Amino acid sequence: MASIADIAKKLNLSNSTVSRALRDSNLVTKETREKVLLAAQEVGYEVNAIARKLRSGESRTIGVIVSDITNLQHGETITAIQKIALENGYTVIFGTSSEDENTERKLIDLLKSNMLQGLIIVPTWKSINNLKLLKHLPIVEVDRLSGLESSDQVLISNHESMKLATNYLISQGHRNILYCTGDLSITTFDERLRGFNCAIAEADSAVAHDILLIKDTDKLQSRTCSEVINYLTGKNKPSAIIAANDFIGEGVVSAIYKCGLSIPKDISFLMFDDPRWASFFPTPLTVIRQPAYQLGLTAANLLISKIENKHKNQEIKRLSADLVVRQSVAKIE
Repeated sequence: MASIADIAKKLNLSNSTVSRALRDSNLVTKETREKVLLAAQEVGYEVNAIARKLRSGESRTIGVIVSDITNLQHGETITAIQKIALENGYTVIFGTSSEDENTERKLIDLLKSNMLQGLIIVPTWKSINNLKLLKHLPIVEVDRLSGLESSDQVLISNHESMKLATNYLISQGHRNILYCTGDLSITTFDERLRGFNCAIAEADSAVAHDILLIKDTDKLQSRTCSEVINYLTGKNKPSAIIAANDFIGEGVVSAIYKCGLSIPKDISFLMFDDPRWASFFPTPLTVIRQPAYQLGLTAANLLISKIENKHKNQEIKRLSADLVVRQSVAKIE
C-alpha cells in the first residue's frame, strides 16, 4: 500500500508538506495541494480512515446489534439498514448478542471504540443497563423494547396481529387452541400473548385454550417439540396450534410429524413469522408475515435523521404485520 513517503518522493517534497496537503492545511498553496492529490491517486494512496475520523470528529459509523444473526427476519432487517446507511455515506458495524447481555455489553464497548454515532439494536431483556452507558447517543430499538425511555422505537403491531390470527382460527370453527410462546420477559412474546388472550376473551362462544411457555431460548425448538408431543398424545388434543415465532414453529411442526399426524387433516397450525420454508412446506403454512425489510428501512432512516439533527423528539413507529392464509388451517363445520 502506498504511503505519504511515496508521494513525497514522486514530487520531491517533504513528508510534512505532503501530510499538510492531504489534511487541506492552509499552510500549503492550492497548486501544491492539487499536485499532491493527483500524485496520491497515481500511486494508489488511501487516506487513513481512522485519522480522517479524528480530524473531522465524525465517524459516520453506525452500529447494529441483533439478538440472533441466524434469524431470517433479522437478516432482511440488516440488509435494509445497510442499504440506507450506504446511500447516506455511513459505515455499518454489525454484531449479534445471542440473547446474552454480557456479549451485548462487549459489542457496545467495541462499537464505542469506533467513535459510534448511533446504534440500532434488537435488545435482550436486560439491555437497559447496557444502553444506559451510551449517554447522548441516538438509539433506535427494533422489534423489542428494553425499557429505555429516551430511545426511538420501530416495532411490529404484535398485539393486533396475533389477535387477528387468533380470530381467524376461531372463525374457522376452532374451539380448542394451544398457544406456544417463548419467554414473556421479551416484549414481543408478551405483546403477542396479550393479543391471543384478547381474542379468546372477546370470542362469541367459549374457546378452550392452553398456553405452553418455553423459557429456555437456547433449546427453543427441541423443548417445544417435546412439550407439544405431550399435548398431542394427551386426552384433550387441541384442534389447532399457534406458534409465537418461527423457531417455536419448527418445534411444533417436528412434534406433529413425530406423532404421525398431518397438517391440517389431523391438526391445524398457524405461526408468527414467514421464513422461506413456510411457503414451500408440503402443506404451505398460514403465517403472520412481519415487514422485516421495512423495519430496517424505517429504523435506519430514523437513526440517520436523529444523528443529523433533523428530529429531536422521541419517535415510536408501529408497523402492521399481515395474515397470510395458505393451507395449514382446516375449517371445522
